[in-house]
Amino acid sequence: MASLDKNKVGKIVNFGSAALLNSTYKKVKEEADKVGIAMDEKEFHCKGEFKGIHKGRPNEEDVAAAVQFAKQYK
Repeated sequence: MASLDKNKVGKIVNFGSAALLNSTYKKVKEEADKVGIAMDEKEFHCKGEFKGIHKGRPNEEDVAAAVQFAKQYK
């Protein structure tokens, strides 16, 4: 994130998946704050597969939810 030019980035939208975390927002925001880039208050997060945990995730429903989430930023 340190390589991002804050003059070229409007704001960061946190978007991801993980098997063990419910959100990465706080961690990403800490990094964004270090470089002076604003974070959107909304985030998209779904379960992700890791070593057999949440097998098959993200799945088709997760992808559809991600698409719906992203559409608000067009």
